[in-house]
Amino acid sequence: MDDTLWIANSKNELKLITNIASSFYHMADIQINPVKSILVSNTSSTDEFSFFESSIKSIPASQPFKFLGCWFTLNGSMSKQS
Repeated sequence: MDDTLWIANSKNELKLITNIASSFYHMADIQINPVKSILVSNTSSTDEFSFFESSIKSIPASQPFKFLGCWFTLNGSMSKQS
């Protein structure tokens, strides 16, 4: 499950997406490592999410995260990453 990005309008929609993905992973016998997952949210109410029996905590808006070789933040801050 390298470089997978799920975008949802609500926590309920994200739960539906991850339930479908989990069902597919089990059916196809695909192993994933939820410890490497991150949760990025533009709301303060989404601070934690459960995925594959692991709790994924939301990262701060100022913390950079890497997706497909590019660095992003939610607050739009720009800093050089090495």
